[in-house]
Amino acid sequence: MSLPSVTGLVHSIVRVNDLQAATASYLKLGFSLAPQGRHHTGTTNQTLILDANYIELPCFAPGQRATSRFNDFADTDEGPVAVALQTTDIAAGSLPAFGQEKQI
Repeated sequence: MSLPSVTGLVHSIVRVNDLQAATASYLKLGFSLAPQGRHHTGTTNQTLILDANYIELPCFAPGQRATSRFNDFADTDEGPVAVALQTTDIAAGSLPAFGQEKQI
């Protein structure tokens, strides 16, 4: 299936349960890091800077996991959970256009 409105990858999202340990591990691997951030929902995150995009490491406190968009994952699960795509037409790249009701 071709999606001409999707022009690239903005960032990937890799869920972690211990943000400090994950940050230390990625630093040892040589990644450039932006300062840690906080979403409006209270989740914390670390951004690994790449040339044209980035990897986001979100960390959900136990009280936030049930209401996060990744609540279908077990509390112990870590790893890739989503990607954000660059598009020239947001409506064409929306979830209903793909027949999906829920963001995963």
